[in-house]
Amino acid sequence: MRFSAELPAFNLNAAGRGAVLDVFGTYLAVIEDTRAWWGKYLEQDSRLSWLPLPLALTPEQHDTQEEIDAILSKAQGAPLVGGNTVVYANGQQFQIELKRTINAAEDYHVLWLHDYDGRDVGGNPDAVGFYITVDGYLRALTARVREFDRTGRLPVCMIFVDLHFWEGNRGRI
Repeated sequence: MRFSAELPAFNLNAAGRGAVLDVFGTYLAVIEDTRAWWGKYLEQDSRLSWLPLPLALTPEQHDTQEEIDAILSKAQGAPLVGGNTVVYANGQQFQIELKRTINAAEDYHVLWLHDYDGRDVGGNPDAVGFYITVDGYLRALTARVREFDRTGRLPVCMIFVDLHFWEGNRGRI
């Protein structure tokens, strides 16, 4: 997998190439301004801020499991090991499958989704978010803490969300 920002080979004269590079530079400046703003807004904790993959990679660079594994390995600074499972679930089965995978996690659990609501459209605590947080993550954490003396392991749970929607729907709550 290549992580680069090379320009494709176009037949451009020097002025055309300069214009393309100016547009690209402006695009990168907007992304950096966005990252910096979120970093400041989130009290300098970069762990809470991320940019969607399409801003950094082309779809072809993250459309296979091997490519996603490579991205996650690079982010955590260590390769993923065997036993990882990607589950595609939609509709009503999603929450049940999510809860099952959270409880089955032994070393780490990665949830990568569009949003994780704290409040529903009426401003009330989101029932699904509450269910997954309490009956999923909190129950799994409690069980793993009880088992820690025997296993010596406490799984890390990571949730990657689209920060725009997460903030808008008060996911932090």
